[in-house]
Amino acid sequence: MPDMLLFANPYHVLDAKGRLAGACPMAEPVRPGTVAPARRFIGARHKMTEGSYVEENLEAGIPGRGDTYFVFDVDPVKVIAEGPDEHFYLTRFQHQDLFEATDGVPLAKLATARAEIIADHVAAYGKEPDTSTWAKHFALDAEVEAEMKKLIAAAKANAEAEADKKKAEAEALAKAKEAAAKEAERRSKIPPLVGDEGGK
Repeated sequence: MPDMLLFANPYHVLDAKGRLAGACPMAEPVRPGTVAPARRFIGARHKMTEGSYVEENLEAGIPGRGDTYFVFDVDPVKVIAEGPDEHFYLTRFQHQDLFEATDGVPLAKLATARAEIIADHVAAYGKEPDTSTWAKHFALDAEVEAEMKKLIAAAKANAEAEADKKKAEAEALAKAKEAAAKEAERRSKIPPLVGDEGGK
């Protein structure tokens, strides 16, 4: 039975209030239809905002409900995965619901995911999401944000360096073409040598 160290990607999705909601459920065996699933999550817990619960009203057909959110762990979670469970987790890696955490907290992957969810939110709504609760729900958010800023700065520096390189190459090519054109013009103005009329 292979052991797997997993880390939840809190930045995989945001809820309607812009809170981190990237919780991935644990793989569960198929149960009889009368048995409810355990609904446990990898490195995440479901919590309810205090005082938000509204009792069900059977007469009005309103179920009980409350404002719920996720709190994410800061340590990798060890699971034993075999057969369909292993396939389930490998699929979750592909969708980035989870990251492998063999070498500890996957800070760079989390930073990339944080940048991507912010960019997606900006593309969809024209503004950045409210991140004020993120550190409350995921204690490593400040570290992830710092790493994200480093990655963005490095990417910007690389893009600028690449742009400068292409500009320099274009300028060098333009100068070479200009020099070749001037040399061709200079040669065209040189009179032929005596006795060398048309190469005869």
